[in-house]
Amino acid sequence: MSIENAEFTLYIISAIALTVWIGSFEYLRRVAIRRRSRRAGSAEKFVIEEVGNSPAEAGRVELKGESDHLAAKLASLLAREGFGFLGPVELTHVDSGRVAFKAACITPGRAKAAFRLAGDVEFRPVGSGATAATWTVQAPGSDGLLTAAWIIQGVSLAVGILLFVLMRGFVVENPNSAIRGQVFQMIQIVHFLWLPFLFAGLSSWRERVAEERVRTMISNLPYL
Repeated sequence: MSIENAEFTLYIISAIALTVWIGSFEYLRRVAIRRRSRRAGSAEKFVIEEVGNSPAEAGRVELKGESDHLAAKLASLLAREGFGFLGPVELTHVDSGRVAFKAACITPGRAKAAFRLAGDVEFRPVGSGATAATWTVQAPGSDGLLTAAWIIQGVSLAVGILLFVLMRGFVVENPNSAIRGQVFQMIQIVHFLWLPFLFAGLSSWRERVAEERVRTMISNLPYL
């Protein structure tokens, strides 16, 4: 491999790596902003000590049926099935227009509760036999995993810069063509670049699972 080709290869790989790094930085930034905003919103909605000031997921859907019947169906479904593989649910309030609950959820593979969550669903008639269901589900995301993602993000930048300098100084301009061919080792930076996406995604899986479970149960109420 010529010096020119080795240099061109190094810059191409570095440019791609930098693009991915910027993308992961933006992803982490959005996850952090989303968590802060939802944590601030949940502070006014929940006062359950076990859950604390955790992010809250919220949504709204219109259903066919009377509010009291839908609330009764949801309470019965939660009492009977809970959160499926995540564990049972404790109902804390049930009336014709509102169902509130909390749960000590179990992570698959673990015998004891891994985290707690709280939920609140309000049913309001909107006319023509329809009801609007508004829910808020609060589940603690893992701030530790998100912090780890930010740390890895910084480490990946430092490692990338170090690799670039070493490749530029000791590989690209090496008189030995076989050594110049090692410029492709710059691709090893990928081992650092994907980790922030993984850790940030895992940090919020509890929130996503809890919200999706509640949303699905509410959407299916008219067919029960």
